[in-house]
Amino acid sequence: FTPQKAQALSKIANLLPGSAGRRLGSTANTLAKALELVNGVPNETALPLAYWRNSSGPRELDRDPSRDGCGLIWYAPLVPMRAATASSYVDMIERTTKKHGIEPLITFTTISDKVFDSTVPLIFDRGNNAALAAATNCYTDLLLEGRERGFFPYRVGLGAMQTLSAMQEESKAFHARLRHSIDPDGLLSPGRYQ
Repeated sequence: FTPQKAQALSKIANLLPGSAGRRLGSTANTLAKALELVNGVPNETALPLAYWRNSSGPRELDRDPSRDGCGLIWYAPLVPMRAATASSYVDMIERTTKKHGIEPLITFTTISDKVFDSTVPLIFDRGNNAALAAATNCYTDLLLEGRERGFFPYRVGLGAMQTLSAMQEESKAFHARLRHSIDPDGLLSPGRYQ
């Protein structure tokens, strides 16, 4: 499916009578929105997920998870598209999240014939210190074990920067040498990316 095909299916579904047409239209619309996300077009399709552990829910029709106190940390590695590798990854996620009392919500998005883009949202009540600690510890465990197994995230949040930095001593030394050779006077973005 492409976003265009999903939108065409949604238009066709709108012509169908009754509840079957409404269900197909809703599914096609959700598919179109999800495909937009994969193509880098932001939308609010997955935004309600952030409110799952938030007891008060959104205060208004416009959702703002930060304002509303939602807790959400994303673990997002690329996973080679091999049955044994994907199975090992799922086992790691299920074991680690359950250890911390978090539901193992795993998404695989096919981005080529060789790799999945996986996202695992760690959803928690940000106002609950125990839940925050469990999610933070879960994420750290996923980083550490994922690194050992080759499931390292392609992006991380600010809260993971210190943990990530501690894992990359060789890389930091290489980057320091590279930066010094390109910018010996430290003129480019001083104090950043170091």
